[in-house]
This record gives sequence, structure tokens and C-alpha cells, in this order.
Amino acid sequence: MSRRAGDAAYTWPSAGAGNTIAVKSGAYSPRVVEPLAVAIFGELVEARPDLAGYPGDLAALARLEARAALLDRDLADRGLSDKRGKLRESALREWRACERQAAELRRELGLSPRSEAALRRDQVATMATAVDLDAVREAGRRTAARRSPPPAHDAGALPAGAVDTDDDRGGST
Repeated sequence: MSRRAGDAAYTWPSAGAGNTIAVKSGAYSPRVVEPLAVAIFGELVEARPDLAGYPGDLAALARLEARAALLDRDLADRGLSDKRGKLRESALREWRACERQAAELRRELGLSPRSEAALRRDQVATMATAVDLDAVREAGRRTAARRSPPPAHDAGALPAGAVDTDDDRGGST
């Protein structure tokens, strides 16, 4: 399509199905974000297979990381200011929000150096305090076997004083 504005001729590419004409950073386009997020998800599971049990958190982190990377690239490619010199506040605000949320999820999942160290410390403490029930049972059996058997008594006879012959209820017997 072309249009005349004064003496200059302007042309725009045709917008067909699946076009990416309006895509700038791609951070808001599922077609751009999702393939990158899937790749990041795979890398996370490969690097930390112990996190595979948390697919929802990993998927959220992967999407945030993908969006932050796309916004970061856009800010690097197109600059922090627009053509008029005005700061691109919306893109910067969105990039900061993605980075902040991703950092929180990384901490929760043990993917930052400090949170990973805390996670490992907790795992070691748990293993150190874990009780081997079979070992406890076996120790109890050995202790019981070392003890002498209880004194024998006539099962039909009660020890002296075990039977109360006084009727304290005030009734007759």
C-alpha cells in the first residue's frame, strides 16, 4: 500500500496472517514469549532436576525470564529514550517488574546463591535429624532381650491388698 504525503511516497508492508509488523519487543506477544519460555523451562529442569516437581513455579519463572530478556534486548537495541528524547518509562517499568518477580521466584526455588545454600543447609539438617525407624526398633529388641524376664506370679491370685473389701458406696452387698 502506498500513500502520498506531499511529494514523498510512503509504503507499508502488507499485513498477512501471522505477521509481526506491530511487534516491537515481543515481550507482550505469546508467539514470541512462549518458545523462549519453553527453552528456559527446559534449561532449568536440566540444570536442577530436583525442581521438576514444581512445574507451575518453573513455568512462571521461565515466562518472566523470557519477557525480561526480550525487554532488555529491546531497551538495548532501541535505547532508553524514544526518538523525541523522552525516557521509555513503560518499557523500563515492565522490565523492572519482570526482573523483580523473577528474582523472588529464583529465591523461593533456591536458584540464587544464598537461597541455594540455605536450601542445602536445610536438607543436610533434615538428613541429620532423620530417624531410621528400623534401627530404633532393632535397638529396642536388643534392649528387651538383655533385660531379665518379669517375676512369675500365679495368674489366678491377686497380690495382697489388691482387693478392696470395704463397700464405700453406702449400699449393701
